[in-house]
Amino acid sequence: MSGDHFYCLDFRGEIAPANGYEREGITGYVYAAQQPGTVPIFRCYNPANGDHFCTADPSGELAPRSYTYERIGWYIFKDRNTQLANPPHKSGYRSEGITWYLHPTASPATVPLYGWYNSGLFKNFTFTGIDPTQKSTLFERHSWAYHRAGICGNLSQAEKDRVRQAYRKPIAHSVSTDPNADASAHVNGQSIAGNFTNLFLLGDDEIAQMLLHEMMHCAGYTQPEAN
Repeated sequence: MSGDHFYCLDFRGEIAPANGYEREGITGYVYAAQQPGTVPIFRCYNPANGDHFCTADPSGELAPRSYTYERIGWYIFKDRNTQLANPPHKSGYRSEGITWYLHPTASPATVPLYGWYNSGLFKNFTFTGIDPTQKSTLFERHSWAYHRAGICGNLSQAEKDRVRQAYRKPIAHSVSTDPNADASAHVNGQSIAGNFTNLFLLGDDEIAQMLLHEMMHCAGYTQPEAN
């Protein structure tokens, strides 16, 4: 659902990239396993509109009537003053409204909680001859490339905006059989051809960088050249 916020412990975002969510970054730090003084946060989902809902009380509030319980997502402190027994690190907690409290920075035994926002990103992307696993990888790596485009120190703000706007354009993805190319796109074009035998052998960052490079071509740039 457009405007939905989604939170998970998975850096890759689970279902988020393929459903038009963009990365918001790390929201805070939580516990993957229950610790003394923490309570579970239950993840719920509305199959009718795609909205996600997180609650410490799945039998109450508004969500459970129309939302389907998914699972326990993570554990947090319900009370600002609650601390672990014999806490090794006494940092404060950052309030996320009135529902629960997160560690604002990494603390012992905590893991990052990643936030995603459904802005309709990639809704104009199409895929031909690409299997579901490849498509899922492309969505996830594109999400990281899009995020990196917004924080790249080598681009002006106008250039960042131009590249990120290209992600809203219709971009057709297809399979390339060129053994000498990982991926290719024309300047001001609206298509990317990928040799996935080559491309998916690269590391995650290299795949994202290659996709960002091709999206820069789609945005009208001839540089930077791929390394």
